[in-house]
Amino acid sequence: MSESGRSIGILGAVVLYGTVGFIFFEGATLPTALFWTVMTITTVGYYGSVQPVTMGGHFIASTSVIGGLGALLYILQNVFTGPMLEGKLKEVFGMGVEIKKDTANHTVVCGYGDIGESVVEELNANKELFVIVERNPDRVKKIDGRDFKYFKGALQGDASREDVLKSAFIERAKNLILTSKDDANNVFITLTAKSMNRNLRVVTTASEAGAIKKLYAAGADQVISSPEIGGMLLANASIRPSVVQFLQDAMTATDVGEVEVDTVRISENSRFIGKSIETCECKELTGALFVGVGRGKTVIPNPPNDFKLEEGDEVIILGRKDEIKRAKELFSS
Repeated sequence: MSESGRSIGILGAVVLYGTVGFIFFEGATLPTALFWTVMTITTVGYYGSVQPVTMGGHFIASTSVIGGLGALLYILQNVFTGPMLEGKLKEVFGMGVEIKKDTANHTVVCGYGDIGESVVEELNANKELFVIVERNPDRVKKIDGRDFKYFKGALQGDASREDVLKSAFIERAKNLILTSKDDANNVFITLTAKSMNRNLRVVTTASEAGAIKKLYAAGADQVISSPEIGGMLLANASIRPSVVQFLQDAMTATDVGEVEVDTVRISENSRFIGKSIETCECKELTGALFVGVGRGKTVIPNPPNDFKLEEGDEVIILGRKDEIKRAKELFSS
């Protein structure tokens, strides 16, 4: 039952109690008993020319006013004031759409604007669990209508607040993506999040070139300069359009194109630790091309055949979906 329905039921029960009581003890007619009850529970206290005179009538009046005030306060709290107060608390303290309590090893996306929408679509296409933190309540409602299989919940609040990040289970997250154009806010969120989870990988945008160094200093693992990358892509799309189209198709998981770029990590138990690129026989066994290795914060493109793999390396592979799948199975063994 809704709060409105429950409130009507409680108020109706009080009115019925008072009306029946006045009829029984005072012998009042139904209209008079109902009138007395309404005057009682609203604390007006006017009973007209005829008033309750018996002890029973006085008892009904006394208890009805208590019950009526309680019912009115309940209605005020749960139907009117409560929801408005709750909405304000959600805006200020980050309460909102519940995030599943078993959420872990997920990506926290801060901001669900134009960039945020693209981010979560890509995460969902890559089968990555994610939660969203967004200040704007309308944007939080907007995502409710989206059918994202790997969506674990949304939170309305300010991501710069430690309690909001805690509610998003930042301690158990593996990635944090900041989509805001407010560089100063991104720096603060990065500092806060890293203090709560040192193993967290933070990827953020930067709207100004001067903010890039500050974001890295704050602990960001990768900073994407939107104006810089956007300008570079626009220029290259006019100069070498085929290259840009190829890279765009390869990097977009939602694309139906033939080729993809992906990575697989060399685990501590991998049989490829200490092996050279040549002896891995990636192309021969899977059909995928071995195009690079990520080691720490350095990416080594097109490594030589005698380059030896180490634990923790990220092998970058290029190929069709089936080839990527076989390559992942190969390097994960």
